[in-house]
Amino acid sequence: MTYYLVDLDNTLLHTFKCKENGKISFYWTSDFEKDFKKPVSILDELFQGMFLVYLQTETNLGSYVSPFLEKYGLQIKPDAFIDYWLSRDNNLNQDCWQWICNQKRKGHRFSIASNQPEIRMQYLWQHRPEWHTVFDHVFTSARLGVGKPDPTFFLHIQKQLQTSFQNICLIDDSSDNCQTAHQLGMDAILFRTAEDLP
Repeated sequence: MTYYLVDLDNTLLHTFKCKENGKISFYWTSDFEKDFKKPVSILDELFQGMFLVYLQTETNLGSYVSPFLEKYGLQIKPDAFIDYWLSRDNNLNQDCWQWICNQKRKGHRFSIASNQPEIRMQYLWQHRPEWHTVFDHVFTSARLGVGKPDPTFFLHIQKQLQTSFQNICLIDDSSDNCQTAHQLGMDAILFRTAEDLP
């Protein structure tokens, strides 16, 4: 039996159109310019900052989003803007999901292991009830207070799973995260498409 740790963004979920040179383009922003009459590039400031500061805390994002909305004159309340984002950023990778379900039926165990703000993880869990019977645990940077690729993230998980690193396999789109997993004695699959899965 293998304990699989599954990343969310660009693994179980289709999240990024591109992620190069520090610039991230999201699928969920495809209608942003039409809906808000603002260039989508302004989101770089918001989400680069959020991923650096808020991924390792359970702090409500409303207080963080509010100054951004005011700065750029977006006529929407913080909670409504967050709902706009979350409702569009939930695109399941069906091929990856089917592989997980098939492996679950074979007796393997699965947990989510992702750098996520708490509000998004809660939203996804609420709107993906099919995950509830497949994933034994949800490990996020916000809940653990540390994120990948820090080895401490995986040490917390290994302790909770009560198994050796040799029994754990990470599925992740980040080479840095996979490298840390290998250094700890875990197996790791660098995910690009479901064809990378065994």
